[in-house]
Amino acid sequence: MGETNETQPAFEKAMYGALLRQKRIEVGYRKAENFVADLEAIGFKISRAALYRIERGEREPTALKLFARSFRTTVSVKKAS
Repeated sequence: MGETNETQPAFEKAMYGALLRQKRIEVGYRKAENFVADLEAIGFKISRAALYRIERGEREPTALKLFARSFRTTVSVKKAS
């Protein structure tokens, strides 16, 4: 117990950020502020600046669960214009 698995791949912040941005735009959120507003409406608090840092791969999520749910959220909240 407590041992780390050295064969486990590292979390790729840049790859995740690029995929998140691509998915956000694909589902109709061309403006990050619309995406952030809809996330906030369903209980996810994140600033536009934080979202941009994540998308650029400069910030890692505080919990992978949040990011896993954010992918689901991009297709479950209403599309922004």
